[in-house]
This record gives sequence, C-alpha cells and structure tokens, in this order.
Amino acid sequence: MKKFKTFFALSLSILLGLMIINPIKTKAGSANASVNKTSVTVGDTFVLSVSVTGGVLRSNVSISGPCQYVSGGISEQLDAISGTVTNMITYKVTAASSCNVTVSGTYTDYDTETSSGFNKSFTVTGVQSNSGNSGGNSGGNSGGNSGGSTTPPPSRPTANLTLNGLSVENASLEPAYSNSIDEYSITMPKDTKSVTVNVAAAVSSQQISGSGSHDVKAGDNTIEVTIYDAYAQAKRIIKLNVYVEETPEVYLPFEGAEVGIYPSFKGATDPEGFTRGKITINGKEVNAIKNEAGMVLLYMQSENGEKAYYVYNAEKNSVVAKYQPLKINGKSFISVSIPEEMKNMKGLVETLVKLKDTEITGWKFENQAFENFYLVYLMDETGETHIYQYEQTEGSLQLYNGGAAVLQTDYDQLVKDHEKMTIFFYVACAVSGIMLILSIFALINANKLKKRLLETNRIRRMDENMTSHLTDGPVGTQNSNDGENEKSE
Repeated sequence: MKKFKTFFALSLSILLGLMIINPIKTKAGSANASVNKTSVTVGDTFVLSVSVTGGVLRSNVSISGPCQYVSGGISEQLDAISGTVTNMITYKVTAASSCNVTVSGTYTDYDTETSSGFNKSFTVTGVQSNSGNSGGNSGGNSGGNSGGSTTPPPSRPTANLTLNGLSVENASLEPAYSNSIDEYSITMPKDTKSVTVNVAAAVSSQQISGSGSHDVKAGDNTIEVTIYDAYAQAKRIIKLNVYVEETPEVYLPFEGAEVGIYPSFKGATDPEGFTRGKITINGKEVNAIKNEAGMVLLYMQSENGEKAYYVYNAEKNSVVAKYQPLKINGKSFISVSIPEEMKNMKGLVETLVKLKDTEITGWKFENQAFENFYLVYLMDETGETHIYQYEQTEGSLQLYNGGAAVLQTDYDQLVKDHEKMTIFFYVACAVSGIMLILSIFALINANKLKKRLLETNRIRRMDENMTSHLTDGPVGTQNSNDGENEKSE
C-alpha cells in the first residue's frame, strides 16, 4: 500500500511538471479569404471565398478593375460559433486587365475573446483567349490601362430587400403587407401596453432590426423595421404607425345617454368649411372644429364605441344633435331631435321621413290629400332650428309658416262660403238699418199723433165749457151751476 501511494505521488508530480514545461495549447479560431484563380480568360469567372471558424468576422469587400458581379455575396458579419462558415461571390472578368480584390475588417476569436485586424488582397489578371498573344496583350493592355482605363467600375450586386412576411400579433396591417409598400397602419384596443412584430427574412444575408416586442402608449406610436442586405450594402426601412385607442376624459349628456369628447381626431373626416382648434369645456381643453357661421362640432364617442361629430351649443353647454349633414336645394341642414312640446301637434302624425338617402323623424299630415308633404325639424348652417315643409316628389324644402294644410278646392269653396256669408251679413245689416229707421220714424209719428190727440181733447173740452156758459141762467144760478159743475168735475 505504501509503495502504491509513493508511485501515485511520483506520477502526479511528473504530469504537473510536463504541463508546466509544455502547456496544453488551446486551438484558436481563424478567418481566411481566397480566390480560386489569379489568371482568368476574358469572359470567364473567378470566385472569392471568405470563411471563418470559431469566431466572428466583420468584413467589407472592395474591388476595382474590369470585374463584374455575377452572384453570391459576403455577409457584413460572418458568425461561426462552431464549425466553419463560408460565403462566396462570383465575378466575371470583362477585359484583359487586372482586378484588385480586397477583404478587410476585424476578426474576433470566441475562445480567446481577442480581436485582430483582417486584411487580404488579391490580383486577378484577365487574359485574352488567344494564348499566343496573351503575353503581349497582357503587357500591352496592362500598360495602356494603367495610364487610364476606360473599363467601367464593377457594379454592385442587386439588393434583396424583400421579406417572406411581416405581421403584428393580434392586429391587421392596413393595407395588407406587400414588398412594394413601406408604410402601414395598425389599430390596437385601448389599454394595450406592447405589440409584437414578426418579420420573416427572404435570404440569410439579410440583417433585420425592429422585430420583437415594442412598448406602446395610448395614441400614436411609430415602429421601424430595417432590412439590411450585406451583399449589396443596401437597406430598406418599413414604417409601422401603431394607434392605440384612447379614452375620452370629458362627457356630455345626449338623448338619455352620455357621449365622450375623443382626445384626438383619429379617424375623423372634417366636413367642408370647418377649421380645427381648441375650446374649453368643464375646465378641460378639448378638440373642436368651427365654421365661419359659428357652428361648433365635437368629435365624440358614443357608449357603443362609435365615433362621429356632434353639434355643440356653447350657451347651454350641451350637445344638441349628431352631425348628419343633408344637402337640399344647395344648402346644408342637420337633423335635430324633435322637442317634447312639438311631438303632439294637431293634424300631424309623427313618422320617418326620407330626405335624399337619409331617414329622419318628422311628421305627416292626417289629411291623406297631402300624402307627399311632410314636416321636418332641421338646423341650418348657422345653428338655428326651424320646422320645414318637405315635398317628396320634387325634393323641395321651405320654411313652414304654421298654417293648416287645405286643398285648393276646399279653399275655393271656403272663399265662396265666406263671400256668401259676407253678402248675407251686409243684407242683414241693411235690413236691420232700415227696420231701425222705420222704427224711429214710427216712434216719432206716434209721439206726434199722441200730441195731436191731446191737443184735440183739450180744444174739445174748451168748446164744451164755452157752450155750457152760454146756455145757463142768471149769474147767480150760473155761478151755482158752475160750482156744481166744478164739483162734478
């Protein structure tokens, strides 16, 4: 046992000593670049290869001379955690001259975590297909081109900035995604705090930013998705306008419910002649639009989430109507709710009236002879409300003066009856006047007759008295008789 322990300790000491003298080397990563040909017949191609093992190479390729891009590409960043990653570009030589290719950048080793500069340069010579003249042509062309080559610079590879798909979770893009459209609108429900953008690259060389989760707030938000093509060194930016529904802060009563003033004009289409601005309602500054006549409209949201413009009366601090403009006879009108005191007018029945393409509440006449005539309660462009008479067949509208509806034949008969009554009245008045005159005349004659009769009786009595005095006796007797006569009288 003691011998075994001694042997184990000796072996361990030898192993440690060997490690100190010759430490274990860690295999480092590497990056490399190469071309498959250095001499190419004009019209033929060569391939540039860039590879990396166990690290990251951030590189850029530059080329000069008569070299034309054919296919492939080198990613701006080659990443090889394990194994080897290789990118290749194919070029065609277009003239008998030299193509100078340079790959430069920085390489970072994963194991050692050290970075170092990377630079590789190559010269590829283009030669004519006639081998006998290749040397002379090569020298001659080289010398001639060195003084001033007319060969156009190599064209960059065509950028691939398309995507296989772009979407936002739980939302729809407006319009639907297309590789030819770079701006979209998305609407999210209120209280949304974040959105997730999903992007599907078309090729592996694309570098994409902007995918994943993004924080958003109520109102307007902007998210940008960038696609970068490292082969062609080109990029494309896609703009996502994300709108999160807002919540009204000021509410006003309307037709037994409440409507809220929307914090923004999102989704609003302003009517012609109105200008946006701000007003204060219940101590809160809110959005409003106003026309030259002084009408004020508020963009509001009903309890069911519908948004529309409503007419606001500042004096009453109330909403008086939903803004539903009607164009009739070249003028604009707004349907207004009928006040309670107007709902039971005599001779009228409440009904739905179709004005152009809109149905509103109004009245029809009980008299069936006026079946094409209706009354409607409307607001004009200045905010004044009136009752209007609407003729349906011609679509004409005019102010209603409050008169009852009467047929022309009935009206003519009414006029005739009125004329007859007037004549009868005048005749009756004339007869009454004549009767009155005759009565007065008769009364006067009666008084005169009465006076004549009284005068006649008085004269007759006087005559009788005189006759009686002449026929009587002596004075005494006469006096005696006179006394008796007086007594008898």
